[in-house]
Amino acid sequence: MSMLHIRTHSSLPQWITSSDIAAYHPESRTIHLRRGLGWKLIPVLGHELTHYAIDILGLPETLHQRIDRR
Repeated sequence: MSMLHIRTHSSLPQWITSSDIAAYHPESRTIHLRRGLGWKLIPVLGHELTHYAIDILGLPETLHQRIDRR
């Protein structure tokens, strides 16, 4: 199992279309974060870490969708 990587960017790469502030890429096990999030970094990182946990535990991504609705 590969380790989790966290990369910061001044703006997210164009191939990331799900968000303009952060995204988890399961193939590379990388969380991409936009710089300058300030206090928002904590909840945004927590959100992306749930994607990572679901991925490494082999749980369905629909679980994350249910968590997001709360």
